[in-house]
Amino acid sequence: AASVSATNNSTPSCHQALREVACTFAFPACELAQARPLCSSMCALQVANNCSASFASQAQPVTNNVCGTVDDSKCIPWTYTGPNRGAWVAGFTISVVFSFLSSIGINLQKKALKQNEVTAHETGTQPMSPFRLPLWTLGFCLIVAGSLLDFIAFGLAPQSLLAPLAALTLVWNM
Repeated sequence: AASVSATNNSTPSCHQALREVACTFAFPACELAQARPLCSSMCALQVANNCSASFASQAQPVTNNVCGTVDDSKCIPWTYTGPNRGAWVAGFTISVVFSFLSSIGINLQKKALKQNEVTAHETGTQPMSPFRLPLWTLGFCLIVAGSLLDFIAFGLAPQSLLAPLAALTLVWNM
């Protein structure tokens, strides 16, 4: 029986499918800080589609062990090619923009408060409320818009990539 399966499974597609199954078993994908194995239904389907029926039935105990029992929400599909790098780049870019907008907003608020203080001192009146200063309000809006963008960025890229970018606010202020 072993010679039959060896001759029937000398196809490159069967060898490739078995290599990929073994690779995903040895090196599961890491998404959202958790190891995610190959979906068992996808794994068994690839062996069945690419290898002969006799080999697939003989190898079923091995593929069941290698493919595991995880399915659907906690596994990766056969077509998984890695994390979405485009989303990471978008998240990174959005985070840099947030940092820049936040820095501009803080500086606008600071400038508005200083101007308000100087004007109040020159005229001998009480300083106006910050909410009534257009420049301060613009700075506030930039900070809020930047924070919303940062919230979106954390949905696109991992925290380990974006958290250090928050320090760019200090760089922009220099």
